[in-house]
Amino acid sequence: MRFFWTIVLFICVSLFVLTFYQVASFAKELSVFEDNRSNFAVLAKQIESMRVNFYKSDSVSNVGNFLQNAQFVKASPGDIKYVTILETSVAAK
Repeated sequence: MRFFWTIVLFICVSLFVLTFYQVASFAKELSVFEDNRSNFAVLAKQIESMRVNFYKSDSVSNVGNFLQNAQFVKASPGDIKYVTILETSVAAK
């Protein structure tokens, strides 16, 4: 009978230790998760700031530079060709 209670006590202590280990592990994972969440919030703000700066750099103030560097060529009316839609096509009204 003493052997039985020794085994029961050993199992109870083992379960208590494993439960304590799992709770400690869960607390550690939860703290890592919260750290990652706060880091994600900081990164999201940085990305939004970079996006705003990118759109500012592509704003109207740079249209003049774009037009000067694009090397557009003036087209004569004879160079313009229009797409004609045949009456037998599906897209005709």
